Amino acid sequence: DDSELYSGPALQAESAYDDFSGATVGSAPPGWTRRYQATTGMAVVTNAVASALNGKAIRVTGGFGTPAASTFAEISFDAPGSAVTDGDILAGIRMVNGPILFPLEIMFRCSSAATHQAAGIVCDVSGGVASGQRLWFGPTYDAAAGAADFAWAYDTWYWLRLNIKGDQRRLKIWPRGTAEPTFWNLAFVGPGSASGYVGLTQWGSTTTPYAYLDFFSVCTTGRPAWGPLP
Repeated sequence: DDSELYSGPALQAESAYDDFSGATVGSAPPGWTRRYQATTGMAVVTNAVASALNGKAIRVTGGFGTPAASTFAEISFDAPGSAVTDGDILAGIRMVNGPILFPLEIMFRCSSAATHQAAGIVCDVSGGVASGQRLWFGPTYDAAAGAADFAWAYDTWYWLRLNIKGDQRRLKIWPRGTAEPTFWNLAFVGPGSASGYVGLTQWGSTTTPYAYLDFFSVCTTGRPAWGPLP
């Protein structure tokens, strides 16, 4: 029985993770760096977040030149380094406002604003889904490479797991407190790219905070990223 390798201390030791428990409220989270984003973009630590694992979370807000202009904010998790190619990423996410184009995405292999890849939650009716509720992959921040309908809900915590191996991309999402599904919601062959940073990115058209992240974990050994799962 090798379940301990996938859920216990052995796997935890192989994963770089952050639950923000030691972060200062009102400040940027330590160990994270802003990259390739508008100066008005925000990613600050807040507390008293309902049902957050440790009561704290990153509050992600877009950066905008004018109220009507959509732009992006990107931050990297520095612990895995700047040369991540393959890996498994686990994130605890909650969307609180909408409709927004891209409420929250995991970015990976990010070497510049124009070359990073991303995967995550989308609210965009242009994808052919009436509700706009989708999971999404893109080879760059402005080009879709794969999408799947998923009726996610606001004010609900989810686990989002992204797995990258070569040109293989897999993504799954499930409500917190339930068992991790064995299937992947979205899987496809994507373009290869150079290694780079791992972190978060988002687009939108409002400065209202609309997404929280209370856990982020990365494993590059070929096994799933560790997390406090049921």
